[in-house]
Amino acid sequence: MTAVVLVFLAAGRLRSDTRASIAYLVEANATVTGYRDLAQRFQGQILTRLAVAQREDIQLLMDQYVADAAGEAAGLRRMSEPASIAAAAAALDLALTSWEEGLQSFTQGLFAVVDQPDTETSVEELSMALAELQVGDLAYARFLDAVEELGTRIDLPVEFPEVVFLPPRLGALRHVTGIVAVVKDARGMALRRDLEISAVKLEPQEVGTDDNGDLILPATEALLLRTSVGNLGNQNERNIRVSVTLQSSDGSILYQETTDLEGLAPRGSTTVDFSALPVTAGERYTILVAVTVLPSDVDTSNNVRQIKIRVNEPS
Repeated sequence: MTAVVLVFLAAGRLRSDTRASIAYLVEANATVTGYRDLAQRFQGQILTRLAVAQREDIQLLMDQYVADAAGEAAGLRRMSEPASIAAAAAALDLALTSWEEGLQSFTQGLFAVVDQPDTETSVEELSMALAELQVGDLAYARFLDAVEELGTRIDLPVEFPEVVFLPPRLGALRHVTGIVAVVKDARGMALRRDLEISAVKLEPQEVGTDDNGDLILPATEALLLRTSVGNLGNQNERNIRVSVTLQSSDGSILYQETTDLEGLAPRGSTTVDFSALPVTAGERYTILVAVTVLPSDVDTSNNVRQIKIRVNEPS
């Protein structure tokens, strides 16, 4: 009787383990199918287009790939794999982690060799990113081998796709030297940094201009100011400071205010509102609106806007 009970218990555990294994493999298949599509996009939209790609497009696409990679793996990582498929699960986890880390570090490594192609540090950064992707490819191959072995013990509910981020058909683009050779003359990849004050709006709005070209404002004691800040460059810019300065007609500084922006993406823009600037009816003022001048800023003339105003007397 005891032997029969033990047999039933063992059979129950086996069925439970098999169900858990199948559930894990179904989720794993959904995850790696997403990664297969991601690998194809990485090859087709990034690696094979490096010679003609724009730097800002590379940045935006890679940011999206990194986010997609994390999203694809989220569901699988919440699952507990059965002991019977621990080896396969470990290989898959290594593949997913390596691919994700490789994508995360690829952009920085790529731009490093674009900006400083002859430095050892730059080459090493990109080499590490490619190595992570290759580790992921190899780990996934081991996962497929483990799944094939599982198929001798249970009926597999799904067929796993091939996933390779750096396939042999890419040739030299699988290696740092090949990528450097392509991007060294790619004009669209060269770093361009340029912030601008693209527009300034006053409230109350001007009612005209005087003979000096100064804006005429209706009578007011407080002036509200909204400015648009744009990133005309091709990299994410961070720690941006926008400032407004109010000067009297003799150049004395009457008021200053600054606002810090966390960051601005390539081609991105944002608006900044400044609190009431104190003005007096009948007086003339100069307003200076400025944004951070970046190292190697390609056009510093658009970092500052100067506006001369005259506030009307009350009617």
